[in-house]
Amino acid sequence: MKHIILIISAIAISIQVNACDCPKPNAEERYKSADIVATGTVIRAYWYDFHYSIDSWEEDIGVQRAIIVLSKVYKGALISDTVEFTTGFINCDYEFEEGASYILFASYSTPWHEDLPVSYQMLYTSTCSPTQLKTRKAVKKIEKIAASQ
Repeated sequence: MKHIILIISAIAISIQVNACDCPKPNAEERYKSADIVATGTVIRAYWYDFHYSIDSWEEDIGVQRAIIVLSKVYKGALISDTVEFTTGFINCDYEFEEGASYILFASYSTPWHEDLPVSYQMLYTSTCSPTQLKTRKAVKKIEKIAASQ
């Protein structure tokens, strides 16, 4: 019985790990493909229930909303220095921590609504992007990439 539980646990873990299997992001390529590259600090992050429906499929899912005040924009144009990310729709979405500072690589297109005009889309990032906690080393790398563009 213990062996069966271990095997089932191993399969569940491997399935979860493979759900976000993505190539190690190349920062230069991701910089070029991102709509927005910026640094910012999360001023509020909270979870809420979201009712999602496409065609005949409906589901209530828990998603995270993160409100981020940008400190510097390296690429892209925004109408405000405060942006909002909604994450948690898929396993590979990035989870933000309130009070933490990040380097953000974001796109207006989302994996499930690529055909919508930008004005109807929300900013999106995932664990497959180089979005990460802000460090001096990472900022220097982004500044170097931005200067070469």
